[in-house]
Amino acid sequence: KIAGLISRELARESIVVFDEAHNIDNVCIEALSVNLRHDALNRCMGNIQRLSARVREIKESDAERLQNEYTRILAAFSARSLIPADAQQSLSDRVLAAPVNAEDLGAE
Repeated sequence: KIAGLISRELARESIVVFDEAHNIDNVCIEALSVNLRHDALNRCMGNIQRLSARVREIKESDAERLQNEYTRILAAFSARSLIPADAQQSLSDRVLAAPVNAEDLGAE
């Protein structure tokens, strides 16, 4: 922002000399620094922990819902004789051994 403001006022071939160049490090550090209070950091940590717990709960809930849906679909296919009863376990084993599983889908 500052460079844009200054460069509009100066000719393109201008040279800028920082007479107080020995202070430039301190000025840059001060300009880019943030002061945080200990209680603010503690509140942030509490929020992060609550958020992490909520994400964990949602993942567990979604994994359970996905497993229940899979079981329901498999039962519906079986009831309509789309999957022979003796092939259900074999199909289930193949699906569980597939590269995409309920945990991966839940993570997505």
